[in-house]
Amino acid sequence: GGGAAAWDEAFAGMPWLAVPRDQAAFGRRLWALLESDEPAFVVINAKDGSVVNKDSFGEICEPDYWPFDKTAVAEGKLAAGRRKEAVEVAAQVAAATGGGAIVRRLRGKLGTMKLDYAQHRLGFEFFTTAVVDNCLVPPGGKAYYEVEVLSRKPASTNQQIGWATDLLEGCDQSSGAGVGDKAGSWGVDGFRKTRLVGG
Repeated sequence: GGGAAAWDEAFAGMPWLAVPRDQAAFGRRLWALLESDEPAFVVINAKDGSVVNKDSFGEICEPDYWPFDKTAVAEGKLAAGRRKEAVEVAAQVAAATGGGAIVRRLRGKLGTMKLDYAQHRLGFEFFTTAVVDNCLVPPGGKAYYEVEVLSRKPASTNQQIGWATDLLEGCDQSSGAGVGDKAGSWGVDGFRKTRLVGG
């Protein structure tokens, strides 16, 4: 936007090289070689010259992504997602001082559970399992809860609702297994009209 002077000023303090503005044709050939259609991108190379990451432009500012290869970036994004969820759970704890439920994702991809705590609404994408840890039923006790299904997308027709113990293990992938499909859990699927008992 600001011409050559702005370009020179922007790159003056950066530790890497940039394609000079007057060599646009070279830049286009370089973008084609590196399979990028973005005019600004950062390529990370190993000491042997091999490409570690072809497009690290949005990742080099994240210390959790070091050393910026695909594995480190994936692990960094996972860690960042877990930190975000922990903050959301902490906000629920702060809002639930009067005894409200604390809901968290147990199984499924990060970011696939949407909670509107004020409206008491919970949304899911893919095959995600949520749990309420602070509403434990004592041995020999009885409890119930109510669920109102507000909408159902065709891709997620097998919604399962049930109970679980701490034997139901968490995971950060869409495994296709939820409450009732794994040990320590019992569920019902109203769409398929089935009961699910520990897998």
